[in-house]
Amino acid sequence: MTKQRKIGADPLSQELGLPPDSQPYSGGTEQAARAERDAKPWAGTPLLKVQRGELEELRISIDEFKGFPFINLRIWAKGDDGWVPTKKGATIRRRELQEVITALSRAEATLNGEGG
Repeated sequence: MTKQRKIGADPLSQELGLPPDSQPYSGGTEQAARAERDAKPWAGTPLLKVQRGELEELRISIDEFKGFPFINLRIWAKGDDGWVPTKKGATIRRRELQEVITALSRAEATLNGEGG
């Protein structure tokens, strides 16, 4: 029996503004994975683009790999054919996200002289 889970139903997904997903994750078939991607228009859409010079930008997006969503922080480079992702970057799993948000908030407060 395939274990099913709902994506987009937890409070963190709601906080990120992810749409509630009425389709449960259905397991390992390619057809199921394709249906999952089609049901998630947010996958791969940049949440933030930060210009880092003329030829480089930092993009933050929600992506998915084998049915598992993750936050993608990636440097993109401008080439002859447009913007392309580089190997420079990191992924943050859903279970890691709250700790990362807390750490970034502390870093912001520290840099703004509000704490340490």
